[in-house]
This record gives sequence, structure tokens and C-alpha cells, in this order.
Amino acid sequence: MKTTKMSLANIQGKLSRAEMKKIMAGSGTCQAKVATGGGSWVPIIGLSSSEAQNYPGMTSWCCNSCSSTSWAVR
Repeated sequence: MKTTKMSLANIQGKLSRAEMKKIMAGSGTCQAKVATGGGSWVPIIGLSSSEAQNYPGMTSWCCNSCSSTSWAVR
């Protein structure tokens, strides 16, 4: 099988705009562990990497590594 190197900038016709956005922005694949007070926390799911990193009260976040964290929703 022959592989071809492609630029994401010139990938029109190969991926839809929504698929490209998910690859380039990480849309909806990340989670944030958010402190709620008194030592409690909740996981917030379906975030982009930027949203997870900047979520108010965030103590931890993950994207590709969520399956290996003890707190993330699987």
C-alpha cells in the first residue's frame, strides 16, 4: 500500500469541514477535572483542548490520555 504525504491546508475533498475542525481543534474530545469546593470535583466532558485547559476551577485536563487517567469519564 502506497502512502501519500498530505498537507492539512490542501486536503479539500478528502475530509469534510467538520472532520477537519475536529482534527485541527480537537473539538469535543477533551475533559476537565473541575474543583467544586471542599475537596470535591466533577469531570466536564466534550470540550476542545483549549476549553479544557482554560475551564474555570480546572485542576487537571486530558485529551488523548483520558483513557489512562483515573478520574476521566470513559
